[in-house]
Amino acid sequence: MFGLNAAERNHLFVLARQQLPADPFPLTDNMNPALQSILDALGIYPATVANQRWDIVAWNQAMCSLYTDLGKLSSRERNALWFMFTNPLQRALLVNWEKEAQGMLASFRAGTERYVGEPWFKALVTDLQHISPEFRAWWPRHDIQIGHMGPIELNHPLVGRLVLQSTPLQVANAPNLRLAIYTPLPEADTAKKLAQLAEAGEKQIAAL
Repeated sequence: MFGLNAAERNHLFVLARQQLPADPFPLTDNMNPALQSILDALGIYPATVANQRWDIVAWNQAMCSLYTDLGKLSSRERNALWFMFTNPLQRALLVNWEKEAQGMLASFRAGTERYVGEPWFKALVTDLQHISPEFRAWWPRHDIQIGHMGPIELNHPLVGRLVLQSTPLQVANAPNLRLAIYTPLPEADTAKKLAQLAEAGEKQIAAL
């Protein structure tokens, strides 16, 4: 394997049907200020940035208005998969929680296949198997899904029904990071309701 570049080495592992090696990029927990500025500039559109471990490492105020203040959660609680399966907010907000949870689990398996031997991966899976009956039942299915293709429907306690489209984008100069932007679809006046949530969030911050 000497003399091979990263792409050639990965291709060799694929041909040999071996487990893909982990990326050489270190896990990222801190956010580039320029990327955070982009999140903030998205205004009423909720957005997050996650690392290879699916830890949410950056977000904007619109995401906090939609869900909860992510800054008050621990790093484990901000893991997207952990949040989906253990946080009651997801079950309360998502109209089709079971479908969304199964889709996320399949996307997680597809997106983290090269990390299956990493300590963080094994610890996350083991802990979720202990705490979530659904995760424990669905993980052995080995479902694979590349990305989320359909709309996400929520029932928010303040503004009612919301229909959003999640668009994942890889950060070009930081390939270990994934940006997700949630844009409103025409149904249910979602854009107007996101603006209402943003206004309510600003008033709450001003009152602190």
